[in-house]
Amino acid sequence: MKRALGTLGGFLLLALVIQFAIGTGKQTGGEDAARHLGEKNLKMVEAGLKITARQLSDGLPRPVSDMTTLTKVESSGLTLTFFYVVDPPFGKIDEDTFHKQMTKQFTDNLCYEKKVLLDLQNGATYSYNYEDKNGSVIDMLDFNLYNCVESFE
Repeated sequence: MKRALGTLGGFLLLALVIQFAIGTGKQTGGEDAARHLGEKNLKMVEAGLKITARQLSDGLPRPVSDMTTLTKVESSGLTLTFFYVVDPPFGKIDEDTFHKQMTKQFTDNLCYEKKVLLDLQNGATYSYNYEDKNGSVIDMLDFNLYNCVESFE
């Protein structure tokens, strides 16, 4: 996943993104982005997300940690969705703890990735779906620009 994401070139870009988000309030998603960016830009973002999904799908499934495997990446409209299977070495996962840890991890990492910030600024949502090895849902997280703005308040 890291090879498809650039790093933040400086805090100036982050400040601009945050300023954009504050200016738009808590509205997120494609409808709000369409008002601010126009249909042509949205089509470009959608195309970019499709390319990213294709690139990240090469060689899947792929382990990303000792207990987590990325199994699929899909793009639909302004949403890039990652599918994972989690196989904990010590049995069942506490879903509330998992949700809190993953939300913090995404906020701490994604809010500083230049490529991600540009996608989010343009109305994209990054969605993360986690299942156990039996196919039961552990957690589903949607991450958008508001999550970054909220973390800096």
